[in-house]
Amino acid sequence: MNQLKNLKIISNLTWNIKYINEKENILSIGKNPDEYDLTYKKENLHFTKIAFNDMYSDWNLYFDNIYFNNKENKIEFKGEKICEINFERALIKGPFEYKKLFFESVFNNNDCQEISYFSNLYYVCNKNTKISELPNIYLKNRELNYTFELNYNDLFIEINDKLYFLVYFNNLDNKNFKYWILGKPFLKKFHLIFENEKKLIGFYQINTYNYFIYFQIVLISILTIIFIVLLILFIKSSKYSVRKRRKNEVEEDYDYSTRYSDYSLLNPTNNFI
Repeated sequence: MNQLKNLKIISNLTWNIKYINEKENILSIGKNPDEYDLTYKKENLHFTKIAFNDMYSDWNLYFDNIYFNNKENKIEFKGEKICEINFERALIKGPFEYKKLFFESVFNNNDCQEISYFSNLYYVCNKNTKISELPNIYLKNRELNYTFELNYNDLFIEINDKLYFLVYFNNLDNKNFKYWILGKPFLKKFHLIFENEKKLIGFYQINTYNYFIYFQIVLISILTIIFIVLLILFIKSSKYSVRKRRKNEVEEDYDYSTRYSDYSLLNPTNNFI
C-alpha cells in the first residue's frame, strides 16, 4: 500500500474487505466505499481510534459495553472490552465466560459433539438442535454510535445436515481468559473500514431515522392521494344527485302544467284562470 501511494496510484492508505458470500470477497484499496458505491453515504461513516492491549494485534476495537441477552435476562460480560479484529481467522475465538454460557444454553441440552484439535475446542451439533436458545452477543461502541449484534444465525453454519458452531475455544485457556478475537463471522456481517495512517476503524452507521421519515412521507402521500380520490368521487356523486333532483322537479312541474293545459283544450267550456 505504501508503494501504491508513493507511485500516486492511491491517495491514502484506507482499505476494506467486503464479503460477497462464504467464498468470495472484494478487497478495496485507496478509497472508501462511498466514493465508488452509491449505496453508501459519506455522512454515515463514523470512525474510532484503534485500541491497544497486551495482545500486540494491529487492529483492536474497543467496546464500551459487551453483554448477552436471552429470553429471560441480560448478562453483562465481565471480561476484556478490547477485541482483536482478525481477517485470518475463519471463526471467532471466545472467552471462557462465553463457553460456559454456550454449554448452559445449547450444548448440555442437545446432541452436540466436542472436537479437540491442536488444543482448540470446536463444536458440531445435529440439525434439529435448538440453537435459537443461544443468547445474542451485543458489542456497543459509542464513537461509532452502534451496537453490533451477533445471533444464532450468525454463529452457526449448516453443512451436510450438521450445525457447526462458528466460535471456538482454547483447551489451554483457563477461567481467567476473557478475550475475544473477532474473525470472519463478525467481519462478514459488519463491513469495517481501516485507515492505516491515522490508525482508525470506520463503520457506516445506517441512519434509521431518515428511513423512518421516508416511510412517513410515502405513507402520508398515499393517504393524501386516497383522500383526494374519495373527495373527487364524493363531489361527483353530490353533483349527480343535485342534477337528478332538479331534473325530477322540472319534470314534475312540466307534468302539472301540461295536464292543466291539455284539460283546458279538451274542455273549452271550463275556465281555468
